[in-house]
Amino acid sequence: MATKVLVVDNHDDIRRLFMVWLEDENGLHVVGGVRNGQEAIELLRKIPADVVLLDVDMPDAKAVAAIGMVRASFPNVCIIGVSWDNSPERVAKMLSNGARAVYDRARKLESLIGIIHDSLA
Repeated sequence: MATKVLVVDNHDDIRRLFMVWLEDENGLHVVGGVRNGQEAIELLRKIPADVVLLDVDMPDAKAVAAIGMVRASFPNVCIIGVSWDNSPERVAKMLSNGARAVYDRARKLESLIGIIHDSLA
């Protein structure tokens, strides 16, 4: 059975890039893409996902807090924070808010597949 992935990013082009790229990966199925944490919760109520890729570099100051919002509503969902800023403080904040892992946008997309699978193990 394929791992169901929801992509959360406020940039339409980046969100679509992740969705198209991940859908082509064996064992993954993208269930949708939304712009923010609130939209993620609304979609997850309709369509369950195993993994939520959540951009924490969104302009809304509550972007890291969105991890906690999703975690509170869907405690079994694996949340992977996605960010350019992966300073130890930022990573610690993402993890303490409920992210299971962090993907550094500076890394190759291929590394994201490993992070997804490792996070579900």
